[in-house]
Order: sequence, then C-alpha cells, then structure tokens
Amino acid sequence: MRRLGSVQQKISCVFLTDVKEEASRKREHQLFQVVATENVNPVALEANIDCAFATEKLDGTCCYVALYQ
Repeated sequence: MRRLGSVQQKISCVFLTDVKEEASRKREHQLFQVVATENVNPVALEANIDCAFATEKLDGTCCYVALYQ
C-alpha cells in the first residue's frame, strides 16, 4: 500500500552539484555543504533547457516560492 504524501521521485538539479568541505549553515552537525555549480547538468541540456538560474531549494517544498509583487 502506498503511503499518503510519500515521495515518488526526486527532481534532479538543473546544475551539477559539488560537495564543499565546509560546515553546513542549515544543519548544526553536518560538516559539509552540497552546492550547485555554474555548470548545467548534461541531462538538462538534453531536455532543451535554454536558460536557468540557481535558487535555494527549501526542505519540505516541492515548488518555487517567491514574494508576490
């Protein structure tokens, strides 16, 4: 039986990611950071992504959130 609200599949980052050996600013005991690079993921290029920019993905969100006007 499928659990209500379960994650079916994660969406890949449009940009390639890199691991930095710096303490996380979000998680107190995590000694590294995963950050997006300026390099576009080849999978995104194959999907005809013409332009994009990195935004922070907040834990628990499944969409882009921005201030209105």
